Amino acid sequence: MSSQRLILNSALAGLIIIAASFLFRFFVETVFPNLFLKVSEFLGSLFSGSQKYLWTMLIGLFLTIIITHLTNFIISKIPRIRNLPINLAITYYGNELEQLCRDSIVQGFALQITLKNDKVYVGFISEAPIPSKTNYLLFTPVYSGYRDSLTKRLNLDTSYALVIESLIEDNLEEKLSIISVVIKQDEILTISPHDPDIYSRFSGKI
Repeated sequence: MSSQRLILNSALAGLIIIAASFLFRFFVETVFPNLFLKVSEFLGSLFSGSQKYLWTMLIGLFLTIIITHLTNFIISKIPRIRNLPINLAITYYGNELEQLCRDSIVQGFALQITLKNDKVYVGFISEAPIPSKTNYLLFTPVYSGYRDSLTKRLNLDTSYALVIESLIEDNLEEKLSIISVVIKQDEILTISPHDPDIYSRFSGKI
């Protein structure tokens, strides 16, 4: 988010927390009047002369922090909605690169990345980038190659497919990270979906 948008959202979140705090105070005071009186006397005795509704605000803030962390923990443990916050962030605030990477993961198609030094990778994004959090992509290549410096013709001369298949067959998936590459987004010249059939058709014609 832009700094202005972030300040506005923070102010709105603060108003919501204040409203929720007063509703919680009203609920406890109405349903449990004796408990409310005892708690008020105890909290008031901790700091004499404290501002009115200070403890209401502090308790509301404390409960908000607990609920936020608890909600994030629950979401992280449910596979179906684990990536929902990132998907929503990419949908509303992500750029075209982040949205394409997200679509690649969801739909399962490979990406073709051409770097400024004419190096080319074909493979899959290991993790959807959180908008504006990092300037790097973790990429697992299936093929790599280069573009000719003069003709810009694509040559994929290195295949990782057999290595990946052998690691999976031997239950050594944890070693796939060894062939992964970290790509700086600023070094990407072009990125697009890769279709082997389209690539073979172009290669046969050029």
